[in-house]
Amino acid sequence: MNRFLILLLIVFFFTDQKSLFAEQNQQPSSSTRVLENSFDSVSPSEYKLDGNTLRLSSVGGSCVIEYNLNSPQRARKILDLHPPCYLLTWDKQTLPITRKSAISGGVAIGNIGEPMVWQYPSAKNVKVLIVLGDIFSPELLSSNLYQLRKRQNLHCAPSAQGVLINKHDLQLSKVRSHVGLMCAELGVEEASFWLFAHPTK
Repeated sequence: MNRFLILLLIVFFFTDQKSLFAEQNQQPSSSTRVLENSFDSVSPSEYKLDGNTLRLSSVGGSCVIEYNLNSPQRARKILDLHPPCYLLTWDKQTLPITRKSAISGGVAIGNIGEPMVWQYPSAKNVKVLIVLGDIFSPELLSSNLYQLRKRQNLHCAPSAQGVLINKHDLQLSKVRSHVGLMCAELGVEEASFWLFAHPTK
């Protein structure tokens, strides 16, 4: 009888351990899920421009850009965009082959992996960057183009806002809200940068 009880306890112990191991592999712990969600939602992105640091993140449902322009102190501006947000950067497809001025007079600044910047002597040498953001409308979400970009794993958004930088200051343009489907990997036409640098009054 004692042998039977010992055998039964051994079987029960190993069965219970196998069930516990299976549960741990099937579903992460609640603390792991919290960490994953936090990483996805608030992970900031940092960029360098003229030796200064730009940091794009999200706070309270809005996109935020932090910066220091020739100063150790960091400042912050809240964009009129809802996350997720993407700062346009140069890549092999979007970086101009030549550094000569565009027809508009704009001059491309930066290299692959750096912020996509156009500078305009016609607008007091302002440097223009563009941030994409906001959530798509149901109509765009159901469109063929959106489904294509999703299959291509591109990071896209429907709205854009210009970040205007001069030597000592950073300002935000008015947002161009829900003007289409723009993707960070594809960039936008230089004309969009020019429009942000030369707003109509």
